[in-house]
Amino acid sequence: MKTKQHLWTPESGWRSPPENGLAPQLVKDLAANSHDAEIASSIILIAHNLELRVIAEGVENEDQLAFLRRRGCDEMQGFIFSRPVAADAFEEMLTSGKLLRTHQAV
Repeated sequence: MKTKQHLWTPESGWRSPPENGLAPQLVKDLAANSHDAEIASSIILIAHNLELRVIAEGVENEDQLAFLRRRGCDEMQGFIFSRPVAADAFEEMLTSGKLLRTHQAV
């Protein structure tokens, strides 16, 4: 199993990862911290210029979701979509056609 690395984290700085992600620590303060917002925007832009997809982890609220959507983040995961569920519960969600909570387009 390959280890996930983030493109940038506050603790370690820049990396060249096999998967390109925005760390939850960075996503957490997007709305309140203009420095983090600029870093996230730049990471998304750089990744897209390199034809890489970006996954944001730790998306927990509408402000974070809207920010990331406006900047074209490719994928997002976090509590705003679903709390962690056991594998059998997830399978049940899929087979029953249960959808994630929907959000208005931004």
